[in-house]
Amino acid sequence: MQRWWILNVLKGVGTIHAGIHNPSYVKMDTRIVQEIRSYRVSDLPGLATEKQEAMGRSGQWNAETALGFLHALLTFVMANVVESSDHFVYEFTCQRDLPNQLNGPFVFREIPAAKAAEEGHNYIPDVKHFLD
Repeated sequence: MQRWWILNVLKGVGTIHAGIHNPSYVKMDTRIVQEIRSYRVSDLPGLATEKQEAMGRSGQWNAETALGFLHALLTFVMANVVESSDHFVYEFTCQRDLPNQLNGPFVFREIPAAKAAEEGHNYIPDVKHFLD
């Protein structure tokens, strides 16, 4: 739900519609959507918290914390991606066990474009508008 929330809150979407599949133990290529549910994007943080509690996990998911993390990540991206290139892409990861690094918990590496395509990496076309 957190991924749904962040994608849709940044785009200003008010309601999302989700297909609910048959149980996850069924092979992915044979799963069938059994129900369509609608969710208000603003309700997703509360629903995520309820789901965590139902699974025996403590802690509340906080939308402001998620946006703060995203802002820190995108600021790191903007500081480290100094040029656009068709020859390579950047892979960013968060190393939670390294929070006191100079650049925070983020690290990156350059991947040749052909290898990135083979490995199925996704691309973010433009993040500048989020930071303005």
